[in-house]
Parts: sequence; C-alpha cells; structure tokens
Amino acid sequence: YQEGVRLIERQAPLPEEGFVPVLDVVPDQPVAAADALFDAAVRKCEVLIFRRPNSRWMAPARLLIGKAHYRRRNYMLALQTLEYIPRAFPGHELIPEALLWQARVQHRLGNTAAARRLLQDVARTPRVPAEVQADAALLLATLHIAENEFSPAAKVLEDRVAGLRGRDRRARAHLLLGQLYERLRVPGRAQPHYAEAARRARSPE
Repeated sequence: YQEGVRLIERQAPLPEEGFVPVLDVVPDQPVAAADALFDAAVRKCEVLIFRRPNSRWMAPARLLIGKAHYRRRNYMLALQTLEYIPRAFPGHELIPEALLWQARVQHRLGNTAAARRLLQDVARTPRVPAEVQADAALLLATLHIAENEFSPAAKVLEDRVAGLRGRDRRARAHLLLGQLYERLRVPGRAQPHYAEAARRARSPE
C-alpha cells in the first residue's frame, strides 16, 4: 500500500497554477502499477480476515482495505468499509483514523458538510494520534480553501504543519502556506515557508 502511495506522489507534478495539493497528491492519469499494488493490498487483507476472523488485526485490515479502495477511486466501497469499523470495533484506537478517511471520501464525493461533521467527530474522539490530527488539519484547510477562506486555512495548517509525516508532504505544506500568505498579502510570512519548502523538497522544482 505505501509503495503504491509513493508511486502516485512521485508521478504527480506540482500544478502550474492554483494551490498545491498536500493531502491528496493525484497524478493526471491513473498509475497502473500503483493500482495493482492497492489491489494486492486488498487481497492480502481479505485473506487475513478470512483465515483469522478473531485476530487483533481485523480493524487494521479493514482500515487498510478502505484506504486502498479510496486510492483506487472506488469511493463508495471505501466508505462502506470505513463506516463498518466504528460499528464493529467500538472503542478501537483506529476509529479516529477511520472517521478521518470517511471525511476524505466525503470530500472527494463533494459532500463538504458531511466531511466537516466527520472532522468534528474526529476532534471529539479521545486520544487522537498526532498524525491523524495533522491530516485532519490538512483536510480542514483544504475545505477552507475550497470556500475561499484563506485566513482560517492558514491558521489551521500553521498549527499542525510540524506534525505532518513525510519530508515531501511537509515540503508541500510549507509551499501551500507560502501561497496562502501570498494570497492574504502577507509576503513577510510567505517567504519563510517558501524557503522551508525549497529546503525540504527532493526535486529542484
């Protein structure tokens, strides 16, 4: 699964105009090799569920299946799988992440209000891991940007950028913050983020 995500992100160029994507980096065309890896991840998880239905790996396997369906753009299958997790595993530590991925699906389906409600559910859930909090902030910032709410988007992202996982993702987040501050006409705050993005980026661009 992770290798599939890396393949997608490596083949997705920065946009020539508009805000840089951070949460979902999507290439212009489907990446067949990545889709094959996501399909393989689903098959392995389904085998595990069939062979060890009472093991402690049931919730992680279901979550990975939902995430793989999302990456394959099978959003309704992803939503069905992700909604099953809180019902089947009440109190499980992966529930905040499952709710976050439900919100990501709803965003992809254009259901902004549902995505916002699910992010509120994530915030109300006890013991939300820092990585999930950071990704939830990214999605909330994305929703703000879609509504031209640039100031709250910058605030949300600024508060969580340090908790983002992955060098490339943090580089893109700093680039996005630079763009937001530039749009807000605060160049003094934009430039440090552009510099940090350039420092972290693997490619010259």
